[in-house]
Amino acid sequence: DHLGSAYPDSAAAQAALEAEAASFADTFDPIAWSLLCSAYAGCDLTETFSKVRARVLLLAGATDALAPAGRVRDTYHQLTAAGVQARFVELQGPGDHGTLLSDAHRLKGPVQDFLRWLRG
Repeated sequence: DHLGSAYPDSAAAQAALEAEAASFADTFDPIAWSLLCSAYAGCDLTETFSKVRARVLLLAGATDALAPAGRVRDTYHQLTAAGVQARFVELQGPGDHGTLLSDAHRLKGPVQDFLRWLRG
């Protein structure tokens, strides 16, 4: 639906998807991506949560079907139960997973708050 409204021409949508994929491949850590894919494929990583030493920020889009907010919230609860210092923010408004990642203005406030928490 998002692509159809943003790119009425299928060739333009195809080009946009290819550009996004190329950019993603250049910027996203492949090991992190592999771990995320495994986790979302049903791999239970909860036994390793107690080994996490970094503070964690979990952001979820209210309408994200790929990473539903409820599932991200459950992960937050599991992390905190394992002793991990974590924060969870559910971002309101429309958009799929890709839109969430590309809407810097929606991420700015939660990320700034998280950075303040890290320094505090």
